[in-house]
Amino acid sequence: MIFSLTMNPSLDRFLYVDELKSDDTIRVKKVNDYPAGKGIDVSRVIEELGGETAAISILGGEAGEQILYMLQDEGVITIPVWIKTETRTNVMIETKSEQFRMSLPTYEIKGEDIEMIKEIVEKFVKKDTSIVISGSLPNGLKSSFYSNIISDLNKDHIKVYFDADGEKLREGLKSKPHCIKPNLHEFERLIDKKLLSKTQIIDEGIKARKNFDLGILLISLGSEGALAFSEDGVYECKPLEIDVDSSVGSGDSFLAAFVYYKEQLNLSTEESLRAANAAGAATAMTPGTELLHKKDFLALYKKSIVEKVNL
Repeated sequence: MIFSLTMNPSLDRFLYVDELKSDDTIRVKKVNDYPAGKGIDVSRVIEELGGETAAISILGGEAGEQILYMLQDEGVITIPVWIKTETRTNVMIETKSEQFRMSLPTYEIKGEDIEMIKEIVEKFVKKDTSIVISGSLPNGLKSSFYSNIISDLNKDHIKVYFDADGEKLREGLKSKPHCIKPNLHEFERLIDKKLLSKTQIIDEGIKARKNFDLGILLISLGSEGALAFSEDGVYECKPLEIDVDSSVGSGDSFLAAFVYYKEQLNLSTEESLRAANAAGAATAMTPGTELLHKKDFLALYKKSIVEKVNL
């Protein structure tokens, strides 16, 4: 079983209109709701690919109940941590030519909620399993929360895949997760250095994996593919030719497929990267915050190329 932990989920509501006009009634042509949150996305992708996964997530109020219902409807095993505060709803307005994203304020978390989260993680996430911890934190939680929970999981030999940014990433790295997956901008912030070429990225990636004592370092490069650093060497995922609709969720899909193929199917790093590369591209083909479709993934997987970098 591969678990995911989402501390700051949201209900993403897409409103489709022809155009926006001030001081006028706007007719909404279509409304789509999606359960959102980086860890939730990971579990949704693993489920779509046929894996066994369970999503642990803070949920609250009517929005939280709707997220739970939608995840269960997709077949995702969900372990909710119920709090009294309403889960946030993000609103996206899409016209024929533009997209506007409005992120609502997150909730305030209480001390008793934090203890409940730790208890649930300890109860369900057992020795020798894997967990993906990713995303932002709600108000009231310090960045050290991630460091503390990763430390507790390491004691039980649970393999932690960690995806965060800024101070949260730095704090989590103190407890030595097995793998992190920053994009290029997040990696540059982590090492406080602007990287101007692929050679520089590779050099700094090798150093970072060693300095942070990581099993695997994954760096997504957007339309340029991705790089992976492991004890086996350095690998490059070649970009796939696709028609991009929305890149939202591509990084989460990349990580989900990698963890599924590596940890549950027990395939090589190279083969897991082929799957990850295909998953990220398949999600980029879908609109809004919609995630990949298995048929698209399988078609791209056949074309996915991963090469070992000669150092």
